[in-house]
Amino acid sequence: MKFKKTVTRLLSILIVSVFCFTLFFVSGFAVDINKNGSITLHVADSEEKIPLQGATFRLYLFAAAHKKSDGVGYEYVIPYDNCNMDMDNLQDPYLPVHLAYFALTHSLPYTEITSDAKGNIVFDKLLPGVYLILATDILENYFLPSPFVVNIPIYNHEEESWEYDINATPKMQIRYEDVQGEYTYLSVKKQWDSDEEIPEKITVSLLRDLQEMERIELSEENNWYYRWDKLDKQYTWNVVENAVPDGYKVSYDFSSNAIIITNTKDVEDETTTMPDETTTDEASSSPDESTTVPDESTTKPDELIDTGQLNWPVPVFSTAGLVLFSIGWIMLKFGKKDEETV
Repeated sequence: MKFKKTVTRLLSILIVSVFCFTLFFVSGFAVDINKNGSITLHVADSEEKIPLQGATFRLYLFAAAHKKSDGVGYEYVIPYDNCNMDMDNLQDPYLPVHLAYFALTHSLPYTEITSDAKGNIVFDKLLPGVYLILATDILENYFLPSPFVVNIPIYNHEEESWEYDINATPKMQIRYEDVQGEYTYLSVKKQWDSDEEIPEKITVSLLRDLQEMERIELSEENNWYYRWDKLDKQYTWNVVENAVPDGYKVSYDFSSNAIIITNTKDVEDETTTMPDETTTDEASSSPDESTTVPDESTTKPDELIDTGQLNWPVPVFSTAGLVLFSIGWIMLKFGKKDEETV
């Protein structure tokens, strides 16, 4: 009996240890939406890798983070919830362009910092959420980097941990000298994805480095189509819908020098889950002579957006189950022996 009590006591300690270990392991992967993070921009010449001092960037918070059973979700904060563009794909290269136009035209609050001698900009004490970053003043002879989005936190699958301090590298590309005096073009086509009666017209804005240059009405009279010619290749050109009709969501599709804007009847508001990258790549791709589409966003798109579902529970709980099974088997075996000796 004494031996049985000793074994029982040891096994009890082992069970408690396994339980505590499991709780500790689980808590280590739990996301903390109240923990502050930071975004560090490394501003440097994309080819020479020389730090660039004096480039100014703005930071806007447009979506707040909330905890979900399968990871982290994001929802627009007021007034971005009225921007009329779904946030279901943070990799959409036109999402930051649309949001930038919305933020600039509505004079929304921001934080603005200029790069130091090492080319660094640090936005710190940031609550979890999704942030829009755009350049407002850069060095002469450089293309204006396209706006991009960064989310906090991001799950690092290699390290199996949540990261709250994010690094990003906006691509600072020197303007092409060989295209001075040359021009490009850009066309826009409006489509409707709705069974209901559509508005008679909408207006779109031509943007040069995010600055509005012209507004054009699209309607059945011009077949919902317009084309701009003689656009200076020294700039990045985009088109956005500046007043999406109530009850509709807007989406953009770019091919060659043509932008298709589609308005879809809004069914319900959607939220998104965190992307699957720990650090950002260069925030924009190299400007191309034949394109005016916004550059790629800071994170690489995946086939499916990661929901935050983790794989670590499988081996952890499998191991815990085997340990508990072994404990039960040992207790049963020694219990039978004690009964036989009585």
